[in-house]
Amino acid sequence: MWQMPSMEMAGQWDSLVFDSNVKLDLLNYAQSALLFADKNVDSSVISWNRIVLLHGPPGTGKTSLCRGLADKLAIRLSHRFKASFFIEINTVNLMSKWFSESAQLVSQMFDSLAEHLEAKDHLICLLVDEVESLTAVRRSSACEPSDAIRVVNAVLTHIDQVRKILSILNKFEEGFAP
Repeated sequence: MWQMPSMEMAGQWDSLVFDSNVKLDLLNYAQSALLFADKNVDSSVISWNRIVLLHGPPGTGKTSLCRGLADKLAIRLSHRFKASFFIEINTVNLMSKWFSESAQLVSQMFDSLAEHLEAKDHLICLLVDEVESLTAVRRSSACEPSDAIRVVNAVLTHIDQVRKILSILNKFEEGFAP
């Protein structure tokens, strides 16, 4: 977890170069999500959420883009939030070889975030990186398949419960069919 803005991430946003307007689009989307929340916009009237899905081949800058976005938002919204945090969760670290322990690790991780999530004067940017690793377990013998399903369900349930934060999911499309 990093407190933002961070010297470690300073300048990262400006150093990223993409062919499209992805940086501006992400920044505008994040700010719109906060505006909708401020105005209590009913998500059934205007379909929106505060989850951003980035996908693409490895090494294309998705994680760097997420870090830079969190830093940029912390700077732009410093007048509004007392503190800003960037939390990066690498799902590979959530997998355990012991039956049912992985789902418990997911729950413990989200429970530890609760303090920050409850603070209305905190901006939280959460990156769930390498989400596809949760589903890769289904194809390996490292975990019981039912345990992998419990982990996926635990992650999705906790992400759904965390509606007040900007969540960024990296590589979400692989293995999570609608």
